[in-house]
Amino acid sequence: MTSNHVVTAPYGTWKSDISPDVLIQGASTNEVVIDQETGIVYTIESRPSEGGRCVLVQYKDGKRRDVFGKDWSARSGVHEYGGAALAVRAGVAFFSDFAKKRLHRVRIDEGDTPEPVTPDDANLRYGDFQVHPTSTHLLVSILEDHTKPAPEDVVNSLVLVDSDSQKLSTLRSGSDFYTSPQWSPSGLKLAWIEWNHPDMPWEGTQLYIASFSIEARLLSNVIRVAGKAGSVSVQQPAWLTDDKLLYLSDESGFYAPYLFETKTSSSTALVPAGHDLASGGEFAEPQWKLGSATYAVLSAESVIFARTFQGFSQLWLYSPSSNNWTHLPCDYVDIEAVKRLDSQCIVFRGWKADSALAVVKAELLNGVQLQIEELQPPSGAIDPGHLSRPQGMTLLSDSGEPLHVIYQPPSNKNFVAPEGTLPPCIVHAHGGPTGVRVSAAFTWLPQYFTNRGWAWLAVNYGGSSGYGRAYRTSDRLNGKWGLVDVNDCVEAVKQLGKQGLIDPSRVAIRGGSAGGYTVLQSVVSFPDMFAAATSSFGISDLVAIAADTHKFESQQAFKLLGGTPDQVPAVYKDRSPVHHADKIKTPLLILQGLQDAVVPPAQAQLIVNAVQQRGGIVKYIAFDGEGHGWRKAENIKRALVEELTFYEDVFGIKG
Repeated sequence: MTSNHVVTAPYGTWKSDISPDVLIQGASTNEVVIDQETGIVYTIESRPSEGGRCVLVQYKDGKRRDVFGKDWSARSGVHEYGGAALAVRAGVAFFSDFAKKRLHRVRIDEGDTPEPVTPDDANLRYGDFQVHPTSTHLLVSILEDHTKPAPEDVVNSLVLVDSDSQKLSTLRSGSDFYTSPQWSPSGLKLAWIEWNHPDMPWEGTQLYIASFSIEARLLSNVIRVAGKAGSVSVQQPAWLTDDKLLYLSDESGFYAPYLFETKTSSSTALVPAGHDLASGGEFAEPQWKLGSATYAVLSAESVIFARTFQGFSQLWLYSPSSNNWTHLPCDYVDIEAVKRLDSQCIVFRGWKADSALAVVKAELLNGVQLQIEELQPPSGAIDPGHLSRPQGMTLLSDSGEPLHVIYQPPSNKNFVAPEGTLPPCIVHAHGGPTGVRVSAAFTWLPQYFTNRGWAWLAVNYGGSSGYGRAYRTSDRLNGKWGLVDVNDCVEAVKQLGKQGLIDPSRVAIRGGSAGGYTVLQSVVSFPDMFAAATSSFGISDLVAIAADTHKFESQQAFKLLGGTPDQVPAVYKDRSPVHHADKIKTPLLILQGLQDAVVPPAQAQLIVNAVQQRGGIVKYIAFDGEGHGWRKAENIKRALVEELTFYEDVFGIKG
């Protein structure tokens, strides 16, 4: 609709130009990688129009081009969530092909067909690989061996890949998980992170360094640098020089940078206690995927960090010699994948409050400001008159603790609601449940609803990232999963209702994965609170998921629920929605991928059967060929249309 005339119409009935096609236009940039030899930028794009295929794209001389054809997809299956599926050096790219599982090499400007560089074994998965600085046919990589597919039998290790001979040499094994291998500039040292069950990587990890012998292809003189099982999480090691190693740790209660010096075997906090940056914000996000990068070493004298404060990203320049911090203002409210381009430039994935994801080049000018160039602009633009701007709010939970939410009001320049009415609201519960947050970045999903006259409320319930370790782990959610997350969502609805921002009698709740579990628990625990609910690949039976999920998350619930199913069986049963389906009054929409290895389809079928047997209202849609989330254009569109139509039918909304 395009008109200068403003129409009065009930909330939820507004006509919108934001179609489902907007959400699948273009591609989503998953990774950014820089060839440090040539200074050329590469990205991995996930394209819904190609069935979710992950394409390697080169940015050169102001032009973009695909590096390989449609038979290839650069995606890792390590930890199921993948990430870090690409390394490029001197014009040669190494990538993990998702279907074939092997690492492949392609000489980019020669137009070669990718060639395998690892053994032909579909049980082996690779990720987070790094090319050796001097012997460029060698790579260090995470190896995940699924020869025995049961979660307890999957083996992770740190290996050396000889891309000429396809030979693998084990460098480190014995721990449950490994990430973030990083060569020192000379290639004579290696840093990496490892941890064991039952920790998740944001709960307790350990950082190690060791000497590396090219001839023997072995590590020696192994030293633990930082981190502690169960209590201190470290991540993102990066060498400043051969003798100085940067890393991020949450030992202070917030993720912050530290410097380890090999000559003294000591670490120093770069943000000391009492510093303005010491609390209230974080320099890292929990590592659900491989390859997180929230800072880049430009030189031995300058490092640029992305820091999250109250839900918004900031860029800071750090000078090691002077220990000085300088704020670098920019318009991007969410920043990820910060990579060095040269001694004055970084490239990152950035979102603004009013525009979607872009690939951004930022050049440092005079040490105090950035010159911005968008290498890949956002796909699509929203009319400013339609934009619903995210509003960060800090409420109080039912226990009197801070509760962080992001609210977006209805917004459509062509419509206004009748005076004295309030909008229906969609509550969004993110997945995780720990170590994830909803940011203030522009995304099309909330706009799809707010432009039609719905309010959108994203709840960063206890357990969310970005607000420190205590909010993220033990002090809030551990032992109380299925209680705190649910209560926080309910409390947010009550408080925004009291503020007159939403109609508390017309609220739907939605979420995926652990967020889907929160949805199901909410309609069980508060049968009269929500008028409709959508669970996408959500958990319904905690005992079954503990026995039937993948290795990475196979013991996550033990802390969240206060023990194993054998130790606290009553908790697992009491907090499993499938055992309380008789309490569900709320109409349910259940969406599920049939190839989901994280939350298997049986979880959806269990709750659907239980609700149907008790005469409840439930609609179930299964997506063949989809896993933990939607990658194909037709399924992204269908899921969105089905969800909106479901709410309109339940609420009796007629456009």
